[in-house]
Amino acid sequence: MKYIVFSPGMNNITIADTSKLHDYKFENNMDYGFRLENKLYDMEYRIKLDEKGRLLGLLEYKNINSPIYKIIKKFPMNYETIAEETFIRFSPSRENVIDGLDTMTIEKVFPKQKLVRVGTDKNIRNYFYHYK
Repeated sequence: MKYIVFSPGMNNITIADTSKLHDYKFENNMDYGFRLENKLYDMEYRIKLDEKGRLLGLLEYKNINSPIYKIIKKFPMNYETIAEETFIRFSPSRENVIDGLDTMTIEKVFPKQKLVRVGTDKNIRNYFYHYK
């Protein structure tokens, strides 16, 4: 599972009710943001992958009434080719996540939650990968 979430600094814009966010716990149908290390992450996309790291489905969680949506809207995803572009795996050294054609350095591993956070645009988004 891959999560694209808004960075904690964006939460005052994207999250209406922070009391609904709980500590991260993997769920196949998770449809809300989460807390991790006392930081709040609001869900933007949840990308479901098969056992080999290929795209099975994409769910989008944007509040179109939020001011941030107008910013994000300028960067549309190409839904026709995303399945071809999305193949996720670890590098042989296990220091990077290879996501399609992008190689991203692993910043932190959360063993208890089975999450990996990779280098991202910290001002707007964070990328997390759930592993088994």
